Amino acid sequence: MSGSGQEGPEEKLARRRLEPHVGPLETADVPGTSGLPDYRLIGLGASGHVEVTSRPDKRRKVQRAAIIKRRAFTVPTPGEWTLYLHRNVDTRDVPIARGLKTVLDAAKQAGRLIAPGNCPLEVADLMHSLGIEGATYRYAEGTTGTVNLTGGGTGAAGVQGSGVDTWLEVAFQEPSVLDHVQKLRRAGGDTRHLYLQVDSASEAGLAIAIALDASNDGAAPYTLPAYEPPDDLTDLWVWPDCPGPGLHYERDQGWEIVQDVPWE
Repeated sequence: MSGSGQEGPEEKLARRRLEPHVGPLETADVPGTSGLPDYRLIGLGASGHVEVTSRPDKRRKVQRAAIIKRRAFTVPTPGEWTLYLHRNVDTRDVPIARGLKTVLDAAKQAGRLIAPGNCPLEVADLMHSLGIEGATYRYAEGTTGTVNLTGGGTGAAGVQGSGVDTWLEVAFQEPSVLDHVQKLRRAGGDTRHLYLQVDSASEAGLAIAIALDASNDGAAPYTLPAYEPPDDLTDLWVWPDCPGPGLHYERDQGWEIVQDVPWE
């Protein structure tokens, strides 16, 4: 929020996801303040803060620049979809691709992120042939629907356990992430929560989301991370930016999978 007091989409989603777990949150980073975390806990007896950040994949900037020319297109069925595309896909071909409707219908029916590794074989084959590495759906009113395009993960497979550990070790060496940790340390309080949003348009991000979804469906066992966040944090939330479960670390308790709230 950077002192504006205005919640962006990232903060709004984090707030909706966290309040069922931590209680009501109040915006702390408002005009007239300096260096405060995004939220403070205001529940009975609560003392602490929440800072929201993300870790976008800079390597995808080139592909995203191309997608800007065609961010989305309209389909006859109401709803909103996001397609994660292989880097070699020509976005001009996607709206007219044979089999696209089958992929969109499968994402709508699943109600979560689908990828070739966690959907019916027919749909997986279509996704491979169309260069679609992932697809999500969420409800939207209207007489027509919208399909948003973004970069994919280039064949990402599910990542869990030590793979998430490696991703977090790299993340917590980055100054942009450590700055948020220091902000929470300076703010004090009994609990200090860092919400780290995972970029599902990145290879690692899509892989983390796929593995969590597979565990939710019972399709595969899930190995929790072992990474220990910096001591200045009592809680770390690692959550993909698409519908589905996330990960929560609590000091002295360890890691757990947490379920998502309904998407609006």
